[in-house]
Amino acid sequence: MTKQVFKENTVKRIIILLLAIVAVFVITNIYFTDYSLLYWAINISTFILFFYYIVFEKHKTIICDVVGCRVEERRFWESYAKGVSFNWDEVRETVFWLSDGDAVFYIETGEMKIEFPLSDKFSSEQFESFIRTVNDATLHLPYVWKRGEDGLSKMRGARGYIKVAR
Repeated sequence: MTKQVFKENTVKRIIILLLAIVAVFVITNIYFTDYSLLYWAINISTFILFFYYIVFEKHKTIICDVVGCRVEERRFWESYAKGVSFNWDEVRETVFWLSDGDAVFYIETGEMKIEFPLSDKFSSEQFESFIRTVNDATLHLPYVWKRGEDGLSKMRGARGYIKVAR
């Protein structure tokens, strides 16, 4: 296995937030034509929330290779990333959890439980590649993760995975 890097899709989330800001500005211009205090409060609050998200939201990068994985998190304004790492042979269990459309993948080692929130932060292709990487690297586990064939799994695309014996 070569070195693989999985990065969050932050551009998609920023575009969605920008569209929400534009929608708020348009709606306030329609309903508050007198530029009242409420008009300014709503628009400034929207801009502050967007700014807060950009500056303080953590962005995650997962770097995997033959030996193990490193999960790095950093904020927009930080020059270095904080992270945890583990070796593949330390992995005791992997858990895939799907709740309300949010997919979370846990990797449990002897010392820690590392959460990989994968809903809308990573593309479907990155998600599938990450699952393949985990399956290939954890040969000591008695199971692998495969995309489910039931209707619910197909409806959710790459997010519907089930545990299958090796």
